[in-house]
Amino acid sequence: MKISTFILPLSAILLISAVLTVSSCRKPSPPTAVITVVNEEKVAVAGAEVTIYVGGINLALVDIANGKNKIVATTNSAGQVTLEFKYEAIYDVTAKQFDEDGNLMKQGDGVLILEEGKTYNEQIILRAE
Repeated sequence: MKISTFILPLSAILLISAVLTVSSCRKPSPPTAVITVVNEEKVAVAGAEVTIYVGGINLALVDIANGKNKIVATTNSAGQVTLEFKYEAIYDVTAKQFDEDGNLMKQGDGVLILEEGKTYNEQIILRAE
């Protein structure tokens, strides 16, 4: 009788501890950024060059991707670039539109504020230089 009164509460405590430990070990999803580039009329701009980088004094402290201090991507037909990051961070973003000869036509700037488990949406409006 004494053994069963000791084992039953102990078993319940161990079971509750195991359930709480397993359920709290879920890894949060990485931060994601969706950058949408539009013109002054709010029309999506396909083929814009988007550069994500660390500005200011933090440049030497952050490794964005594989030893590089910036990411360069091109917007799709919807004027968007979607990227997944490893860590929470704050990045500067510049979007540029060039003509057929490679001359800069329009440019816009923004900021990404990335948090684990969240998607950050940033709209950049291109304006003439």
